[in-house]
Order: sequence, then C-alpha cells, then structure tokens
Amino acid sequence: MDNRTAVSNWGNAQSVDSLNIAIQKIIDFMNHFENHTRFQLSTVGDRLNLLEQEVHSLEQKLNSLKRD
Repeated sequence: MDNRTAVSNWGNAQSVDSLNIAIQKIIDFMNHFENHTRFQLSTVGDRLNLLEQEVHSLEQKLNSLKRD
C-alpha cells in the first residue's frame, strides 16, 4: 500500500466517523423530540379529559336547573 492509498483510506475513515457521529446526533435529537412530544400530547389529553368532565358536570347542573 503506497502513501496516497493510506492517506485516502484515513480520510475515508474520518469521513465515515464524522457521518456516524452526525447520524447519532440526529437520532438522539429525534428520540428526545419524540419523548417530549409524547409527554406533551399526554398532558394535553389529560387536560382535555378534565375539561370534558367539567363540561359534562356543568351540563348536568344546567339541565337540573331547567327542570326546576
């Protein structure tokens, strides 16, 4: 193996390493984003459930007042 081939191989290895690091950073970001988004959606879902229960309760109170 001559010197140019060794330098080329080293450059290719560095490029592959850089690409692997960049891909890993993207994967880490996307995993964090997914977890955060799932948590936020869960929180919104919980709030919506509470609001629906409150609306249902208020509707029942209103209907009972209409009957009186």
